[in-house]
Amino acid sequence: MATAFFRRRRTLAALAVLVALFVLLSLDLPISRRVRQPVMTVVQPVLRGLAAVGRWFGRVGDAIIGRGVATERDELKREVEQLEAERAALQAELESLRATSAQLEALAALELTLLPARVIGRDPTSWYDTAVIDAGSGRGVRPGMPVVRGRWYVGRVEEVGPGWSRVMLVLDARSTIPATVVGRATRGLVETTGKRTLLFKYLADEPAVQVGDRIVTWRATTDNEVTELRFVEGFELGTVATVRGEQEGWQTVVLERPAEADRLSEVLVVIDQ
Repeated sequence: MATAFFRRRRTLAALAVLVALFVLLSLDLPISRRVRQPVMTVVQPVLRGLAAVGRWFGRVGDAIIGRGVATERDELKREVEQLEAERAALQAELESLRATSAQLEALAALELTLLPARVIGRDPTSWYDTAVIDAGSGRGVRPGMPVVRGRWYVGRVEEVGPGWSRVMLVLDARSTIPATVVGRATRGLVETTGKRTLLFKYLADEPAVQVGDRIVTWRATTDNEVTELRFVEGFELGTVATVRGEQEGWQTVVLERPAEADRLSEVLVVIDQ
């Protein structure tokens, strides 16, 4: 007990001396000025050390807070990116619905049963030859059915699976389409060259075709070795750009077709006529 008592007394005495010393140093007295310099010489290194320790703790605190802020910022960034992706997906779905609706409205006057479908694949080695759509035999699609995009003819179904179909596009070199000239009685066939150029060929004794004439499909049903091919009437194939000469009794013209007609995302399969 006595030892503890004396320790408390020494501590209080030391504190009193320090307080008295700081009070003395703060006073503008001759003795204060004489004592202040040596005391500050001793105390300044301690103060600098304490300041350095304070700065270190400040940097540590800032780093901890910074990491917390950075983590929260990264989480918010990920949430924003996820929301942007969801918004883009919804926007794409909305555009898809609008495109399909516009096509159906444009074809409302035609007595056709049309099945909307989405293009889900293209042949990377031959971009204009074939496309894969997300409608198959489960939805009534059969080989030979025409595929259109609005008023444009884009191809016909050549292979069908339960939930998909492969479409031979109009620019495929194997494609042959019965066609006619709007406002004329001229009929012939539209074929594709190896350079992806559409040609309309017709017998030379048919009424002449002129630059600017519109070439459209005409109703026909033919059989090949695999399936029955059905062609609907009135879908656009192209506009006459160049008239070539006669060869072996056939007159040939080159067709111009806008690129957007074959930028496919949403199409319609003609299920019934």
